[in-house]
Amino acid sequence: MRLLLTINIVFYLVWAIVLAHIGGVRSFLLQYVALSPAPLEFIFQPWTLLTYNFLHVGLGLGGLIHIGFNMLLLYWLGRDHEEVYGSPHLLSIYILGGMGGGLLMIVFTGLFPSSIFAANAVYGASASVFAVMTAVATFYPDKRIGLFLLGPVKVTWLIGGLLLLDLLTLAGSNTAVAAHWGGVLTGFAFARAEQHGYDLSSWAGLFVGGAARRATPPKPPSDGGLFSQSTSWFSIGDPQPGAPSGSSSGPRRSRSSSGSSSKRKKSSSTSTASEEEVDRILDKISEKGYDALSEEEKQTLKEASKR
Repeated sequence: MRLLLTINIVFYLVWAIVLAHIGGVRSFLLQYVALSPAPLEFIFQPWTLLTYNFLHVGLGLGGLIHIGFNMLLLYWLGRDHEEVYGSPHLLSIYILGGMGGGLLMIVFTGLFPSSIFAANAVYGASASVFAVMTAVATFYPDKRIGLFLLGPVKVTWLIGGLLLLDLLTLAGSNTAVAAHWGGVLTGFAFARAEQHGYDLSSWAGLFVGGAARRATPPKPPSDGGLFSQSTSWFSIGDPQPGAPSGSSSGPRRSRSSSGSSSKRKKSSSTSTASEEEVDRILDKISEKGYDALSEEEKQTLKEASKR
């Protein structure tokens, strides 16, 4: 998360203090770093699907609100998630979410070039941040975030409120609404895939070092919030484990079968108890944050993530 915050904030400061006062720089950034959602233009500048996620070129109060709101939400919601699952996991959600938002923006612009959903250039980390928020909300439907004047609010309701605000102000703003929706859909799809055992974040370890911690993200309860109720819309089947090599049609017995069975039962019981403890710790993080854990609970979570 430090890498993501550093790139976004440092570039914005350099832009606002130095580059904004140099003629032609803004036009260059909008043409070669921001995302052009026109399909024919994007084909010749595919790298912008990545670079636009780190670009904030708004000046004045509006520009500060844009980057400030994005970075605060990324910090508030990404910190706990990174502590549990590692930096590669958070980075992969950020990057894939931004790309998903950009692709949906390109699709909308190609299909409806003259609609209010179209835009000349897309920039900012909003799609990526929406993806992070949605992934966290899918993993933990009861996760809350404290907001000024409003107090603790469920992340699911925060996402819904922001998307509704996008639609209400669509006609009078230059907001890339389709990119926000693309970030939400990508974050949800990412979380559901991870919950079903698919590893979508190992590649990010090449850029931030280490590997994503493979603590299994908790599956939302069937009577959970907005995203858990949407499970049937984007259901992904559990991968089927392959049959062991050389297995015979029937079980093999030996003289020590009873002892082995006893050991297996004991191991299974210990494993179940460990999983229940990890689930309890993850629930505590969802409610109170990572900092509320005791040293013993942090150590338990760290050991579980290495298994």
